[in-house]
Amino acid sequence: MSQLTIHRALALKKTTEERISNEIVNAKYIEIRQGKKGTIKGVPVEKVESNIRASFDKINQLISNYGRLKAAILQSNAGVRSIPEDLHKVTVAGKDYTMAELISASDEIYGNKKHRNAFKAFLLTAMKNAYADATRRIETQHERIESDIKDYLAKAAATDKGMTSDEIKKRSDMFHEDGDYVLVDPLNLKEAIEKLEAEIKTFRADCDATMSEQNALTTIEVDLTDVD
Repeated sequence: MSQLTIHRALALKKTTEERISNEIVNAKYIEIRQGKKGTIKGVPVEKVESNIRASFDKINQLISNYGRLKAAILQSNAGVRSIPEDLHKVTVAGKDYTMAELISASDEIYGNKKHRNAFKAFLLTAMKNAYADATRRIETQHERIESDIKDYLAKAAATDKGMTSDEIKKRSDMFHEDGDYVLVDPLNLKEAIEKLEAEIKTFRADCDATMSEQNALTTIEVDLTDVD
């Protein structure tokens, strides 16, 4: 538990927000290696996988920290040092929120129809783009290898070097084993994308329903002056 002045908390919230955006943009969510190589750009595959996991964990922890900071600042602005046990809360997607926290989560973390660039939505887009790029590169390399195989077989035929079907298959397999790109996917990114997509969808639907219900049922007392 950290004790911060509001001035410090606001500054930390701002830097955390900047760090989240930078981490999401610069993170590696998936990689590819060629053939049986044990390194990617000189880095051992095991280290690359470890770095991908660490980066992804950091992003999610920063988002969690941001939510906690924002909640604490909201409480302070409302004159509340700690949330009373009897303070009204709502449960959305399995988590309890005050209404102020829920509005903040909707706007800045999960996003809604007006805030598509919220952190979780931004992260989802980055993950989808990374997966699409990696699979595209694999398909492109596979097509290139197929072209190399055809060239090799054409040259072999031109020199009257007959090859049996078994020899052709063996040679083709060797080309692919040595040249094809292979996913380095410690996050199981396709599954992680589906999970985050479902999490955002569930939150948004539950949030919208909860807000509508609370707005319809909750009453407030306001001392207004009649004006003709």
